[in-house]
Formats: sequence, C-alpha cells, structure tokens
Amino acid sequence: LYHGDPPSMIKSLHSLMNAIRTIFTISRYYNSSEKATGLLLKITNQMLIACKVHLTNHGRERVWEQSRKEVICKIADCVNLKDAFREAYKYTKDKMARVPGGDIYILPTFVSVKKCF
Repeated sequence: LYHGDPPSMIKSLHSLMNAIRTIFTISRYYNSSEKATGLLLKITNQMLIACKVHLTNHGRERVWEQSRKEVICKIADCVNLKDAFREAYKYTKDKMARVPGGDIYILPTFVSVKKCF
C-alpha cells in the first residue's frame, strides 16, 4: 500500500482483506472490533494518501495544472479503488459473519471519499 498507486492497489485488496480476516480470527490482540477497526482505518487512510499522491503526481502538479482528460482518468482510478475496497470489505464481512463473533465494524472514512469528487 505504501508504494502503490490506486490501480495497483486494487489487485491486492482481496488478499489484504483475507490477511486481515486471518489476523482477526487468530490474533488475541486484534480479536476485537475496536482493534480491527483501527487497522482498517489505517489501511483506508493509506489509500486516501495514495489517491492524493496519484492525483497530484507525487505533489509535483496541482490538479488544475493537468489536462482535464488526465485528471478525469485519475479520479476514475480513485473511485474504482473505493468501489473495489467496498466490495472486498463487504465480501470479507459477509464471510466473517458466518463465524461466531466475527463481525467487524469500520468507520466510513473511505466510503465517504466519493463525496469529495
């Protein structure tokens, strides 16, 4: 997540969510909704940072200085990342709901990003 752009992050979301599910299931420390939510919050914050970096070409250009077509493509990449995250989260949450005590709650940080666009 630290070195990827939104399109490359999409490819790793399902394996990342599977790893989180495994951690939540096995770990004593992360075996609570509060700890799992904190971990997911850190992940969504990193995705937001990656979207900002993607939109600004690593802070070198403002959005308004780029071509409209390029910015629209980059915004679409970020929205696709949000949608893929939501899908992977929902899939993992549904899978965990079948396990007793496996429900996770996440703060709606990344879900509300679409309103920014």
